[in-house]
Amino acid sequence: MPDYALTAAEPAYSASGIDFTLHRGGLPFALRDAFRFSVEVGGRFRWRKDSGTWSSDTALAASVPLADGLSAAFVPGAAPSFVSGDRYLFSVRQGHGVAAVRSPHGEQWRWSGSDAVLTITWPTAQTISLVGLLRHGLMAPATVVITLYDATASVLATLTPTINDGPLIMPLLAPLTTVRTLTLTLSNAAGMSLGWLYAGDPFAPLYNAALTLRRDYAMARSEGTNPRAAYLGSGFSGELRWENNLRRAEWATLLHLIDDCKQADDAPIVLIPQISQPDLAALARIDADTLAIRDVFDWQPTDPAACRLSLTLPLTAVLT
Repeated sequence: MPDYALTAAEPAYSASGIDFTLHRGGLPFALRDAFRFSVEVGGRFRWRKDSGTWSSDTALAASVPLADGLSAAFVPGAAPSFVSGDRYLFSVRQGHGVAAVRSPHGEQWRWSGSDAVLTITWPTAQTISLVGLLRHGLMAPATVVITLYDATASVLATLTPTINDGPLIMPLLAPLTTVRTLTLTLSNAAGMSLGWLYAGDPFAPLYNAALTLRRDYAMARSEGTNPRAAYLGSGFSGELRWENNLRRAEWATLLHLIDDCKQADDAPIVLIPQISQPDLAALARIDADTLAIRDVFDWQPTDPAACRLSLTLPLTAVLT
């Protein structure tokens, strides 16, 4: 590279793509003064996920998209910033991924911005008579539009629930038997969240159980005279009781539901006392690990359809 002619004018140096200027300071320049710097140009890297196949060579950049919403940012430091053989390992955990809508335990899906769209597609046609946003962190001014489609992308139903606290229950006028896709569109929902989402045909026996509801409060109380208490949450507990009016086939369905709850770490259920009053819906857990089932005929009918069963299902509140 050519010499740098330093004159009183302090000219800029430019050669081979390198530009700089030396300015005089308090100490004069002297013979054999040396200034060293490094110039890093370009560079490539490869990446892979979960020990899979390596990507093709990719240019280093301030932001490089990878996969699943992840990107890599390359910020140069003291030279050499990056050298052949450098390797970086990361473990990524998504605490608020979209899979949270499948969990009944309080996990929440969060999104960036104020709008989001969730699309669920089933491999076969589904029967759906009710859609529910059973656990959520939505509030005004958020809006939700749920659309159900068949295999030809024809609209079968559109639901627009009113946002309020507690489970949002949306029963259909008649069951749909050809649902293949559900889309959920959120608007004006910045900083909010969505948890357990249900779309299906809920358990509904021919004869309703006798239902007792109790309002439970979680309070932290101090000691002393007339102590105050801190409010921690509230919910509904109670009891479902069938007395000689639960049929054998219904019991089989209910037992499958209870088994699923227990095997899913005591997952809650959603009580809907009256389908025409969805605001009564409440989250509760089955508060027993042993259940007694009786038949008014002492299990003697040879035809299972003749059985008339009794069952009491105690419930404890899911506090929110």
